[in-house]
Amino acid sequence: MGAVVPVALPDGSTLKVRVPDGAQGGRELSVRGKGWPGEPPGDLELTVRIVLPSALDPRAKALYEQMAQALPDFDARKVDAAEAAREE
Repeated sequence: MGAVVPVALPDGSTLKVRVPDGAQGGRELSVRGKGWPGEPPGDLELTVRIVLPSALDPRAKALYEQMAQALPDFDARKVDAAEAAREE
């Protein structure tokens, strides 16, 4: 769904970074000039990490079940080829 998230920078400040709609876990984002200080400053490399609500919460479990019914071709346990290649 996309989001704007705060990211701590190496100099101790915080930067708000926009994560694009549809970003998947493992996607890499780059923010020019906000990495390690220097002349010129380096680029900040970020990796998207998706955190989902626990299915132990009854409300979340009910929503997950609704998604499973509405999206029958989706299998959360399936690893896509790009992700498998990154893990090797």
